[in-house]
Amino acid sequence: MIDAATLEQTLSKGWGLRVRAVVTDKVYDAKRLTPAEQMHLTGLSTPKRQTSWLLGRSALKELLPALALSEDTTLLRFPHPKLSLSHSGGWAVAIGTDAPLVAGTGVDLELRAPPRVETARFFMSPDELPRLEKAPPKTLLRVWTIKEAVFKSDPDNATTSVRAYRLQDPDAPAGAISVGTRTFRYQTFEVPGGFLTAALLKS
Repeated sequence: MIDAATLEQTLSKGWGLRVRAVVTDKVYDAKRLTPAEQMHLTGLSTPKRQTSWLLGRSALKELLPALALSEDTTLLRFPHPKLSLSHSGGWAVAIGTDAPLVAGTGVDLELRAPPRVETARFFMSPDELPRLEKAPPKTLLRVWTIKEAVFKSDPDNATTSVRAYRLQDPDAPAGAISVGTRTFRYQTFEVPGGFLTAALLKS
């Protein structure tokens, strides 16, 4: 897995602002949760969901003090302009920034088998499909993480879908996606077992 220091340095250099990152495989100690978090945890339906949620708490609770935000994660609402969280395959990644003029932040980690080609139509626009139908399977997984990270960084994502974000070059390690007058910037990384992508929208 990519280490947090490398992720911070690469994102900060690429976007020209300070980005903080946490990468962890540690499950948070449930005894240290706030009362509100304890209540949320007990409301999760399965032990697997509880473990996944606690993994995400580890990443968030390490990141939030660096952004001068409350460590009570029940106060967070996503999409959040300054931070984002993703977890997959026993790992959690949280990124955030306290830089001004940032309207959206997104991250997506996928450590799994690539999606099947026939499912691509659900997250790719019609004009993208011909170019990617014959692409290597891992390219589809990279595209999914890019679109999901950009979707998470969009403060208006309740009214759109991942198909709205059209890629110019799905193999580029960094790029930009324009939707109307807004430009989302992203950086993607191949990691053992999959891909990690972070995205940013400046206001």
